[in-house]
Amino acid sequence: LSDLTRQNAQSMVAQLCALPHETTDDGLLVALPPPAKNSTFKLPRMHPAPAAKKLTRWEAFAKEKGIQKRKRSRLVWDANTKDWVPRWGHKGIQQMNALAEAVIEDKDGEYVGRRGRDRGVKKLGKRSKDAQKRRTSQQVECPFEAKAKEKKLRQAKQKLRELRNTLEADTDRRLPPGVLATLAAGGEAAAERRGRAAGLRHRRQTKEELKEVMRRAQTSTASFGQFDRLAKNEKREKQKTRTKGVSLSLDDERSKYRRHLKNILSAAESADV
Repeated sequence: LSDLTRQNAQSMVAQLCALPHETTDDGLLVALPPPAKNSTFKLPRMHPAPAAKKLTRWEAFAKEKGIQKRKRSRLVWDANTKDWVPRWGHKGIQQMNALAEAVIEDKDGEYVGRRGRDRGVKKLGKRSKDAQKRRTSQQVECPFEAKAKEKKLRQAKQKLRELRNTLEADTDRRLPPGVLATLAAGGEAAAERRGRAAGLRHRRQTKEELKEVMRRAQTSTASFGQFDRLAKNEKREKQKTRTKGVSLSLDDERSKYRRHLKNILSAAESADV
């Protein structure tokens, strides 16, 4: 066996020396030939190969248009202060723009600034009731409140776009229970207030979604629902708990190790027999 091993090793070294090689700082490097055809085999996988991740709407658009992802700079130019300010955070561009718009000029009239029922409504002055009724249609809300509503509307639209992109990119992934119904109800109410058709239609929640919503409601208290009063025919959902390792005493630990050692020795003796 030793002679056969020595011959095989000598043959392998001789074949390696016959291959093209070069000397580098790390030593002698040999260029191995490519594997012969049908000389390799594939090992079976325990799990199927991962599928290619589906592109999101923006990734597909960027790939089609050839848009390269670039890292955004931390500083941006502020035209009001004529200086570079952070893009986000303290004294960022948004805060500087808000400070610059501390006063908004209204060309049609002035707004009431005091607190009360008429806050954010144009001041009509000392006019008769008929004149005030005629000018009621010309009343507009406070520009600051209008900007706040526009900001909330933009945030809601962005959230809807994110949810839509998530569903389009991963069809197997489900949204948290109640999200679509909540968005649909909010979208319809907002659309009715604006006088436009709703973008999302209200749908009934499934049984699983209702169970998940009830489970979250039961565990939303400080005691995780342990001391809450249950409604009629309401079942208390079982909470998943993680058991911690119990520390053993010295005698229990010694007996445990002896039992393991005895099992190991008995298994070794049976293998020798």
